[in-house]
Amino acid sequence: MPAPIANDPWLAGRHFGIVVDAGSSGSRLQIYSWKDPTISNDWSKVSSHTLPKVEKGTSNGEDWSSKVGPGISTFAENPEEIGGYLAPLLTLARDKIPPSLHKDTPLFLLETAGIRLLPLDKQAEIPKETCSFLIS
Repeated sequence: MPAPIANDPWLAGRHFGIVVDAGSSGSRLQIYSWKDPTISNDWSKVSSHTLPKVEKGTSNGEDWSSKVGPGISTFAENPEEIGGYLAPLLTLARDKIPPSLHKDTPLFLLETAGIRLLPLDKQAEIPKETCSFLIS
């Protein structure tokens, strides 16, 4: 499904967040979205203690997710290749999230499982290279 168009009412007051779970068998990206709870026609229903309803994907419930393999720990000997590995996941996110919201969209990267099995110097190198790629 294509990204929502700029004048789509579903987008009004919507925020996005990205989670990449970099596991031992592959890395999975999931895009989440939520409405700003302070944007409401009925202020009596809005509380400063209200958490927004976080949804997966789009207005029609389509999942915005993708997976690449193998696990990120396989790049321990060639961490400079991590960018190419993660690129398809981030391309999906760039394509689905409106460009005007990119800079305000948080990305959470969870590197687990296989990373713990690596020597300490390799454990540090993979997140370092991953962060370098993500901020470039």
